[in-house]
Amino acid sequence: MLLTPISVKSQEVLNDIQDQINQYNQKLAELSKAKDTLSNQIKYLDSQVALTQLKIRQTQETIIILEKEIQELSVRIDKLDQNLNHLSVVFIENVNHNYKIHKKTPPLIYLLTQKLNKFVDEYKYLKTVQKNNQDLLIELETARTNFDLQKQQ
Repeated sequence: MLLTPISVKSQEVLNDIQDQINQYNQKLAELSKAKDTLSNQIKYLDSQVALTQLKIRQTQETIIILEKEIQELSVRIDKLDQNLNHLSVVFIENVNHNYKIHKKTPPLIYLLTQKLNKFVDEYKYLKTVQKNNQDLLIELETARTNFDLQKQQ
């Protein structure tokens, strides 16, 4: 997970809260041994209230961090989705173009002409473009799936 300046600051806040929680836990442990007096019982209860408030604040900070991460992932997924849709359109156009070339010009005609080299080069190029587009679509779909899984977590 990449840390942005916002999440670094948020992580520092969480660390501070955790330190305070640890201090209150220690204080509660000390006061629980000496809760004989009414004053100590009040201090003990005050410490429990403060500890509960800190735990609530810690949970709220964690929720804020997770919401920001979800928003960032949503933006990335949307961009990836747009790119994948564009590449799908390009891939379909390439497949159509390749099909039309094969339909219009049967290979036998090219064998009888002097343009055999050009035909072979174009054919190889189209196959290479088609393969590259296919590979790229698979990679983008894998990335989109990974982002979706990350978003669900």
